[in-house]
Amino acid sequence: MGVKLSSALFELYKRCMDTLGIGSDRHVTVARVFAVRIVGALIQFLFFLILARHIGAGGFGLFSLGYAFLLVASSIARWGIDQVALRQMSRDVARHDHVLGGTMFMRGALLVLVIGSVVACLAAWFWTVVDFPRALLPFVWAVVPFSLLNYLAECMRAQDRQLWAAALQVLAVPAGALMIVWLSADVSLSSAVDAFVFTCFGICIIAYGFWGWREHSRLHIRGEGAMPLAEIMLCATPIALAAIVSTWLGFAETSILGLLRSPEEVAGYSAALRALFVFSFMIVAVNNVLAPRFSVLYQDNELQTIWATVKRAGTLTLMVTSLPLLLFFLFAEDIMNIFGDEFVFAANSLRILLVGQLVLSLSGTLGTVLMMCGHEQAFKKIIILSACANFVAAPSLIWLWGVSGAAASAVFTIMVANVMCLAKVRRMCSRQKEIQSI
Repeated sequence: MGVKLSSALFELYKRCMDTLGIGSDRHVTVARVFAVRIVGALIQFLFFLILARHIGAGGFGLFSLGYAFLLVASSIARWGIDQVALRQMSRDVARHDHVLGGTMFMRGALLVLVIGSVVACLAAWFWTVVDFPRALLPFVWAVVPFSLLNYLAECMRAQDRQLWAAALQVLAVPAGALMIVWLSADVSLSSAVDAFVFTCFGICIIAYGFWGWREHSRLHIRGEGAMPLAEIMLCATPIALAAIVSTWLGFAETSILGLLRSPEEVAGYSAALRALFVFSFMIVAVNNVLAPRFSVLYQDNELQTIWATVKRAGTLTLMVTSLPLLLFFLFAEDIMNIFGDEFVFAANSLRILLVGQLVLSLSGTLGTVLMMCGHEQAFKKIIILSACANFVAAPSLIWLWGVSGAAASAVFTIMVANVMCLAKVRRMCSRQKEIQSI
C-alpha cells in the first residue's frame, strides 16, 4: 500500500514538473532540491523555536532584530550582483561557455567582498555611535561571509547545481548554528548570536574552498568577452535598489515594532513569521528552480511560454499550500503556543499573515520573472512604490493595533506590489501576441 501511494505521489509530482516545462531528466534533481528546502525550513523553524523557549520573548525579539539587520545589510553588500551573475551565467551555461561564466563569478565575488567589507565597517562604526545591544554586534561581522554564501548559491543555481545552492541557502548555516546551540550547556542571547556568526564564517570558508578546488581551471578574473566591473555595477544597481527595499519591506514591521512597541511584541510578530516557513520555502523553491529557465526563455523570445509557466506555477503552489494554510488559520493559537505561552497573543497576526501567503502562493514568481527578463528597472519602481505605501501604512497600523497592525501592513504591501508586478508581466508577455499579429 505504501509503495503504491509513493508511486502515485511521484507520478503526480512528475506531471506537475512537466506543466512547468521542467524536463523528465531533471525530475529527481528537482525533487531532491525540494526535499533539502523542506529539511532546511524545518531546521530553521527548530532553531528559532529553541531560541524562543530558552531566551524568552525579550531575548528572542532582540535576536530577531539582529537577524533582520543581517538580511538587510547582506542585501546591500550583494548589491544585486548575485542576480546579475545568475542571469548572465545561466546564459553562458546554455551556450556551454563555462570559462566566461567562471570569469563572471570571480568578478562578482570580488565586488561582493569589497562592498560587504565597507558595509560591515560602516555598521560597526554606527554600532558604537548608537546605543545598540552589544550582544548583537557579531551580526555586523557576519555580513561578509553571509553575503558571499548567498552569492555563491546563486552562481550554483546558474550552473544548474540546484541541490548545492539549496543546501547553502537554507540548510548549512541554520543546521550548524542549531548543532552548536543544542550542545551548549547554557543558551543565552549572546551564545546564540555567536553560534550563528561562527557558523557563517565556517561554512563560507568550506564552501569557497571546495568551489575553488572544483572550478579552479575556469576561475579567471580576466576573460575576453566577460562583463566589465563597471557594467556589472551598472546592471546590478536597479536590482540592488529593488532588493534592498524588498528586503527592508520584509522586516520593516519588525523594525518599526522595535521602535514603537516592546521587545515582547517584536518577538510575537517574529515568531508568527517563523511559523510561515512551511509556506515561504515552497515559494522560494519554485522561484529558484524557474529563475534560470525564465532567463533562457526570455532570451529566446518565448514570452507566451513565460506567461503560461507563471500561471501554472501559481496554480500548483496554491494547490500544495492551500490545506496547510487552512489548518494554520484554524489552529493559529496552537501553532503559536509551540513557541511558548507568552507568544499566543500573536495568533491573530499569524492569521492575517496567512492572507499574504495566499497572495504569494498565486503570484510569487512575478518578481523573479521581471528580474530574469531584463526588467529590473520596472521591478525597482514597483518595489519603491510599495515601500512608499508601506511607510504610510506601517507606522499608523502598528501604533493602532500592535502586532496585528504589523501583519496587516505586511499583507497590504504584498498586495500592492504583486498587483503592479502582475500588470507589468502581463504587458511584457502580450508584446509577442502584438508582434505576431502584425
